[in-house]
Amino acid sequence: MVAIQFRSSIGLLTALLLGAAIGLTGCGDSGGGGGGGTGGRYDAAAGSGGEAIGGSGGSGGVTTQPDAAPDVPATGGAGGIGGAGGSAIDVALDVPMGTGGGDGGIDGAVDMAGIDGSVAATMHLYVGCADSTGTIQVFGLDGLTGALAPLANFTAGGAISNTEFNDTEDHMYIAHMVGSEAKVSTFTRNPTSGALTLVGSPVAVPYSPPGFGGGADGGAIDGGAIDGGAIDASAPPTNAGPQTLTFDRSAHFVAVPNYYSGYVYVYDMNSDESIHSLVAWHTAGNNAHNAVFTLNNKFMLVPYLGSNLIEVYGFNASTGAITATASTALPNASSGPRHLALHSNGKWLYSINETAGGASSAAGSIDFFTVDQTAGTVTSTATFDVPLPTGYTGVKNGAEIEIAPSGNLLIVSMRLDSVAEGSLVSYRIDATTGALTLIEQDGSHGVTPRQFSLSKEGTLLVVGNQTSNTIAVFKVDATAGTMTFVGDRGVCTSPRFARMAAIK
Repeated sequence: MVAIQFRSSIGLLTALLLGAAIGLTGCGDSGGGGGGGTGGRYDAAAGSGGEAIGGSGGSGGVTTQPDAAPDVPATGGAGGIGGAGGSAIDVALDVPMGTGGGDGGIDGAVDMAGIDGSVAATMHLYVGCADSTGTIQVFGLDGLTGALAPLANFTAGGAISNTEFNDTEDHMYIAHMVGSEAKVSTFTRNPTSGALTLVGSPVAVPYSPPGFGGGADGGAIDGGAIDGGAIDASAPPTNAGPQTLTFDRSAHFVAVPNYYSGYVYVYDMNSDESIHSLVAWHTAGNNAHNAVFTLNNKFMLVPYLGSNLIEVYGFNASTGAITATASTALPNASSGPRHLALHSNGKWLYSINETAGGASSAAGSIDFFTVDQTAGTVTSTATFDVPLPTGYTGVKNGAEIEIAPSGNLLIVSMRLDSVAEGSLVSYRIDATTGALTLIEQDGSHGVTPRQFSLSKEGTLLVVGNQTSNTIAVFKVDATAGTMTFVGDRGVCTSPRFARMAAIK
């Protein structure tokens, strides 16, 4: 059971308006709320409880199928009791918002001890999932304690793969499937309520560029910009080809690698900060998975997981054009570079490797490179082991990598075999050489930790565990680099990202 503590009456009013926007039903009078009905399949406000102002809220109805929007919060006055939310089979989390002396709405069985509590929300946490509607769940997050309280649900229209915010965090960009096509959609974000609103139309991320005889991911051919031809049959409707989104240093362009075809695409931006159109593309290998721009914005670095190399592209910050400049092979065969992290000094680059030598290897690996951003060169310097859990002998499946804002700490996640509990591993970065020293290995408190995020202060970490359909919150000691588990909870099906943004 959770109650959100809003810092002002304005914050509470905003939250109540947000609740109204997603569909309040079954309202009671000041003496007590009416009971909620039974939710239908993917309805806008399933299992809504009665609302009470100063009295007891009515019970929420049982949701028979996963609903796309959360159950309706009660707004109890002093002593008021919030309406009960959906039952344990309700995948969409209830929205507790009781005030005064009353309790909030009662969550279903997915709430777990240790993560919920009194929440003075300073951030919004967004969790995006690869379910059929592309559910985005929004939570209030206490930046001091790590406690969470669910706020609202939105849908992107198809299975999500990843997201990115702009610098001011008032726009959110989602890579996902829409029908059978890979798309990137732009949403405005209300920094007070957390609400998301679609801007313009989603842009297509093709399998092959215009005129190259390619089709859209998943099956359907785009008869407009893309010529008919070969279609990538391996792209499932629940896993979009675009796996990451990266803005150049001026935020005028966004790089979108397509994992299935190996092409990296560059799009320009509209004046309203929505993504506009495709301006450049190239492939240097198999399974493009990520992109990083050098600090001077003259080069773009792309790991090709299936070709075991990092490609350096010259980048024209005026037009978005890219030019293949150099390739750097990873020092060990079959490492599978997945994601990159560039240090704030612009000179040190780290790659978390997905396959790391195959099942016979005793550890995963991180490769360390030095970068000359004037010449556009990337030089292999060292390889560091990522320890596996004691007794584990399966595949590695390195996933995410991030450097703390302080620049002295690096953290990676290991998905392992999607059966065993995944792991989070932290390292200290030597301030002189960039070398890594292992600090600790922790379980991710779930299966398949695909993506995690650090808060801007580097003191909180939230990881999405894809296979167990959970998120887990950790406190991070920014000096020691140690991680302390706060709690976990169930979320929508197949969480692909968990990202934080400040409440303003």
